[in-house]
Formats: sequence, C-alpha cells, structure tokens
Amino acid sequence: MRTLMVVVVTLLIFLAGSAVVAMLVTFSQREQASQTATRVMSRTDRLLTEARQAMEPLTARAGQPCTAALQHQLEHQRLRSPYIQGIHLYQGRRAYCSSTLETFALPEPFTPGVREQLYLLPEIPPQPGAPVLVYALGKEESGVIVTLSTAPLVRRMTWHEGVAGLQTGTRVLLPDNRVMRLPSAWGGVTWWYSGLFDYSVFTREFRELVMARLWQTGKWGFVLTGLLALAGGWLCWRYLLTPAGLAEQLQAAIRTGEIVPYYQPLMNAETGRVHGVEVLARWISGGREVAGPDVFIALAEAHGLMVPLTRALLSRVLNDIQPLMFRLPESFHLGVNLSVAGEDVRELEWDLIKLKENLGRRICVVVEVTESAPVAPGSQVADMLQRLRLEGLQVALDDFGTGYASLAHLSRLPLDFLKVDQMFVRMLQDQESENVLVDSIISLGGQLGLKVIAEGVETKYQAGYLLGRGVRLQQGYRWSQPLSARALARYLIWGGTSH
Repeated sequence: MRTLMVVVVTLLIFLAGSAVVAMLVTFSQREQASQTATRVMSRTDRLLTEARQAMEPLTARAGQPCTAALQHQLEHQRLRSPYIQGIHLYQGRRAYCSSTLETFALPEPFTPGVREQLYLLPEIPPQPGAPVLVYALGKEESGVIVTLSTAPLVRRMTWHEGVAGLQTGTRVLLPDNRVMRLPSAWGGVTWWYSGLFDYSVFTREFRELVMARLWQTGKWGFVLTGLLALAGGWLCWRYLLTPAGLAEQLQAAIRTGEIVPYYQPLMNAETGRVHGVEVLARWISGGREVAGPDVFIALAEAHGLMVPLTRALLSRVLNDIQPLMFRLPESFHLGVNLSVAGEDVRELEWDLIKLKENLGRRICVVVEVTESAPVAPGSQVADMLQRLRLEGLQVALDDFGTGYASLAHLSRLPLDFLKVDQMFVRMLQDQESENVLVDSIISLGGQLGLKVIAEGVETKYQAGYLLGRGVRLQQGYRWSQPLSARALARYLIWGGTSH
C-alpha cells in the first residue's frame, strides 16, 4: 500500500506538471496561429482599403461610354497599388471598360445590383490561370470592379505547425495560391472574422507537427516535471515512514481490512493435539507484511487506534472461526490480546461479550492482558475483566515476569491463566540450577490456582522440561508458527502435530 501511494503521488505530480507544460506550449502555438491570422487579416484589410480608395473616384463614371480618357483614368487609378491587377467598369454582367483594354463577361458569383461584393475566383479572363480577389462597388446595374493579386496574402499564410487561409462566400484561398470551394466539414479549423470587410481568415494546425513541436518546445519542461515528480514521490515516501505518516497508513489499513488475524496454535504437549489458538494481529498488504506488530501496535496505542483495530480484528476472527467450529475440540481456547494502555479499552467490553455469544459454549474466549502495562485491583480495567468473567469469558495475564504485577496484585486480579514469557522459557538449559526462575513462576501459578501456559517453546528440551513440571499448554515454533486462517484450517484437518 505504501509503495502504491508513492507511485500514485509521483504519477499525479508528473501528469499535473505535464498538463501545465502542454497547456503553456499549446497556448504558445495558439498565439502563433493568432498572430498569423492577424497578419493575413491586416494585409487583406490594407489591400481592400487601397482598392476602395482607387475605386471611389470612378463610381460616378460607371455606366458612361468607354472613351480613351476614361481608360487612361482607370489605368491611373490602378497604379496606386502594385497589387491591383485591373480596374473595370461594368454594366449588367459585363465589364465594358477596363484598364487592361479588354472587355469580358463577369463570371459567378458576381451579382448585378448589389452595392458591395467581395469574392474569390480561380482566374479571370484578363489574367487566365491566376487566382484573384474581386472587389466590386456598384449602384443598380453598373459599378466598378477591382481585381487584386493574392500573392501578398499567401506569403503570410504559413507558420511552423499550420497554415492560414482566406474565405469569402463559398470559396477559400489556400497557402499554395489555389482557390477551392469551402468543404462542408472541416476539422481542426479556427475562424477569425474581419470587422471591415465581408471575409474571414481561418487557421488550421497540422496535428503531427503540433505533437513534434510540443516535445521540441516543452521537452525541458517535461524533464523538470519528471524530476519534481520523483522528488515528490521521495518526500511522500519519507513522510509515510514518519510516525504521523505510518499512523495515517494504519488508519487506512484498518478501514480496508489489511489488519488480519494470524493464529498461534496452543498445544497440549501431553497429547500433541491442538488445544486452542492465540490471535495475533498482522498488517498484510499486497501479500506481504507492511510492519511488525511491535511497530504498529505501539503506533495504534500512541494514536488512539487500538479500539478500531481490535474491533476490526474481532470481526475477522468471528468470520474465520465459525466455519471451523465442527473441527474444534470442546472448550477450544481462543486467546484474544487486549491492550490496557488507556481507559478506551472499556469500549471493547461489549465487543468481547458479543464474540463469546456468537461463538457459543464450545469456544472458551480468553482475554489476554499484558503485564507490560499496570492493571491495579479495583481499577476500571480490573472491574471490566471481572464483568467479562461473569459473562463466561476467562482472563490470562500475558508476559508474566516482565512488567508491573506484584505478588499482592496477582492474588487479587480476576485471572484464570498465567502465561510464562518466552524470555524465561529461552533460559531453560540442561543445568537445572539455571531454571529456578521458571520453576518459581510455575509454582506460583499453581499456588494461585491458575493454569500455566508457556510461550516461545522452541526446542524439544524446553517442551519436555515444561511438561515434566506440569505445564501441558505450550505454544511456540516447536509446535507451529502463527498461521493464516486458511493455513489453520489445513492444520486442524491433520489434527495438529505430535512432535
């Protein structure tokens, strides 16, 4: 889970940073497209403005006979701009007087009687094969027409990742100086509209060039984003290793069911059969252990998570044990550890009673309280243990000899079992003079009427010595390591072990 969180944080930082870089590069490309469209539009407005200035003195002459003096005036006005190819007077649908000294029929989409017209033609009779921009000013059936060269426009229609073009009516002028009909569907096109004349400019990006430009322009931004993402992942990893980070992970693990019970078999050393189990908490994520119980139990106690952790564990225990009931012997010992480091543990009283009720008489639920924290007679915890005994649960003092319990307290606490800590069991040697402490604990338990359980039994000698002193109930790697619920089921099918 920790690794997954780090990977997710790293990816999120990288994706967010990459999105910002891509947005900045895209904005730059859009700005280039806007600048290209502005250049084309500015040049077109200038050409048409010059054409209008050349045409206006001639509008009053439209419809008059074409004389040499009139043709000379037309030629004079044409020379006002190098991009005006010709100025013509028209009557109806025919140019009858021209600066080019030719007459010709006006092709569609020219419409007589319209005051102002602007359209594109692939060619016009005086200049065959050359696209022209046609601008007409008229009144009723006569007027003035100017044909403009498209060359100064197409030179401004390209940039690194795309092209621009000019549109009037149903025709468009492309950067290769071709005039074609406007397609009915044209993707990837952005339109820009003139506020002075009846035309628009479009820009179109080449997607493959855009992607190449995106990497070329933004590659260092992507590299920096990658480094920031790695740094963020590293900081996340460092945070998750802090107590606060681990506490957040533990809280999430409790919610998502990653705190699971493992079962340490409690053996009858005399018969070699399973007498019961002790429930141990394990933090398992992705098939592996995240942290040992010595780490996360202390963390849960420090951050007030013991109650939800224990509740989640008891719920899993109930689900694990109920299907195995028919394989369990009578009075099957089910040891449940209970941390008493704080009064919050009283919240678990009802959960323990409910566990006993759901498992029935066949299961002997034993609440194991550790001696590493003080449990004084008459305290709230001691009173709660007494109430649990009245409900049919039993109580064991765990890790005896390592903590606070005095002989006076021991005799007054509501106990049924005394568990010899594995530290003392490991001290058992062939020289019996070294075993006096263990013998004293066993003797004390017997004198107080308590059943004695030995923890941490690892060798044949330890098991035999303890059995010889009357300690039949033993647990440790000599008999079995802690088992998952599935492994416990298999263990019970084979009847335990007979070491």
